[in-house]
Amino acid sequence: MRDGAIVAGIVGHDLASMATAYDQYAPALYGYCWSLLSDPASVAGAVRDTFVVAGAKLPGLRDPSRLRPWLYAVARNECHRRRPYDPASAGVRPSLTTGEDTADFGMLSSRRNCASWCGRHWAGWTRRTGRSSS
Repeated sequence: MRDGAIVAGIVGHDLASMATAYDQYAPALYGYCWSLLSDPASVAGAVRDTFVVAGAKLPGLRDPSRLRPWLYAVARNECHRRRPYDPASAGVRPSLTTGEDTADFGMLSSRRNCASWCGRHWAGWTRRTGRSSS
């Protein structure tokens, strides 16, 4: 069965079309999800949820002939949703901590300048608006 017919069947709530889609794409999606996740339960859940999303969101698919790449995109999103959060892969740098023996006086000076600037501007703002700082 072609993708367009499968999509039309699923949109029309035909369970046989969903079964056809599952039979046709689930094995390859399982392999794809396995390449992104290492836990068998997570992989199976991602594949299952890919078809749950398909049942709910396929009416919005603009080009029914693109079912296969759309399923792969949904599967990728389901896999990413199941991955543990890793700050390093998200581009988050660890915070820097300095002890008393390695204090960064340049940063401290910069913070003082910022606090001084903010204080001057805050005072001017409260005078102009008549609002207090509390």
